[in-house]
Amino acid sequence: MSGTNLGHSVIAALRSFRGSAGELGGEAFASSDLIAAACELAAALRGACVIVSEPVALFISNKPHDLIGFLGLWLADCVAVPIHTTTPDQTVRTLITRVSARFAVRAGKLEQIGVAPPPARTLLDRAALIVFTSGSTGQPKGVVLGH
Repeated sequence: MSGTNLGHSVIAALRSFRGSAGELGGEAFASSDLIAAACELAAALRGACVIVSEPVALFISNKPHDLIGFLGLWLADCVAVPIHTTTPDQTVRTLITRVSARFAVRAGKLEQIGVAPPPARTLLDRAALIVFTSGSTGQPKGVVLGH
């Protein structure tokens, strides 16, 4: 894929750190460990035959594995659909159905949640994220953000 990809940009920044890259959510992490885990996730996604710009549900909880999830998805040229782990089950099901996700990432681990690949959507070409609004004025709306 040509052009800037957030995954590659963040990894380049992480490589500039020596040793610990910091602390997030009470957990210390080394940049090399984050990079290795993100590359493993990207390889697992490719092994599962994800397609370019495929939306993948990413369950987040303000932990270092959230960053691994984002990076792994971006390195595999997927579109992250972040969903907080405290989101009610019915809302989770609705969001996953709306984006036609067949994969999810929880705590840095890949899960298959569907069978059929999603339909091609040009709106998702070069997309990094689909962030859903709160739905305070109706149904939550997916906002597509590019790299």
